[in-house]
Amino acid sequence: MSTSGPHRPRYFSDHEIACVCHQMITGLQMVLDDPAPSPPWLVYPPADQAIVATAVRAVKQGASPPQLHELWMVLRAEQGYTFGLIKGDDTHPNMIPWEDLDRGQQLKDELFQLVTAYMASVQL
Repeated sequence: MSTSGPHRPRYFSDHEIACVCHQMITGLQMVLDDPAPSPPWLVYPPADQAIVATAVRAVKQGASPPQLHELWMVLRAEQGYTFGLIKGDDTHPNMIPWEDLDRGQQLKDELFQLVTAYMASVQL
């Protein structure tokens, strides 16, 4: 018999969901042969972690995959990013409209939305 009292339900935090989604996207980048996949969450810059957490909150408010991509572009542009054929310190090839992304890049936003929505609904 447990003496720790009643079980208190817990939900995943935005930060925890962001961590899982980031790692999922990094795995997908590797499967898609991305020449410069994102670094692991634990060494991902805090400003970039904040962008992922912002996207989690957007999904919780009903953002669609194209809206997530648009949000990502706006937040990256605020960091000084522009379109470039190669990922660099301030360039990224995905700084283009959703409909111009290849299917693999669109899949990242679709999976992000699905995983976030599911994790936000799970009670531990």
